[in-house]
Amino acid sequence: MIIQTLAFDSQLFGYPVGKFQADKETNWDSFLEKAKPYQLIYVFSDSEIPNPPDFLRFVNSKYVFGKKLTEVRKEKKAELTIEPYSGALSDKLLDLALQSGEYSRFKTDPRLSSGEYEKLYRLWIEKALLEDMVLVDSSHSGLVTLSVSDHIASIGLIAVDVKGRGLGIGKALLRAAEEKAITLGAIDMKISTQGENRAAVQFYKVNDYQLMESSMNYHFFNVNKLP
Repeated sequence: MIIQTLAFDSQLFGYPVGKFQADKETNWDSFLEKAKPYQLIYVFSDSEIPNPPDFLRFVNSKYVFGKKLTEVRKEKKAELTIEPYSGALSDKLLDLALQSGEYSRFKTDPRLSSGEYEKLYRLWIEKALLEDMVLVDSSHSGLVTLSVSDHIASIGLIAVDVKGRGLGIGKALLRAAEEKAITLGAIDMKISTQGENRAAVQFYKVNDYQLMESSMNYHFFNVNKLP
């Protein structure tokens, strides 16, 4: 049994963080012993853990959707203008980044009360800005971030402000990200979301994305490690 130390998360949050892949053979007494040095451990499982121990809290399910970019349908030019964002991080852009994580396990777990969610999503959007991989609509009511590696594109953050939803901004952002990915040599697109985010799940399905994989996410939070 190995709990992997996450140096990046530990530094960002200011306390020891690890991750662990559970399976049906997991010995939870042994886990507790090895978990003592950590304050937070992400526990991932390919399926629901039956009768999980009391010290584990289910936080969300992760869905990964995929699409062949060679199958992207040609559509008439969108009425909405989507363009790369240039400039420093604005309050509006940061707010959109935070809205994108509405169902994030870092937000839904009330024990993470030291700004973990805000730290993580701020860093996420700052990194995307440094890599010139942020697209926005002309009114800055929505954003999408993109990365490409080994011909696989991944959407990191995608959000439309609550006041701008239902106007086609999300679809325009998604199409623009696909087109950008194709120009960068990607042949596949992957998008991760939470199974509890019903609107996002339906949005990807109607835009021709297929569910590729799913997993269950739990948190172990060691109150004995609190300062």
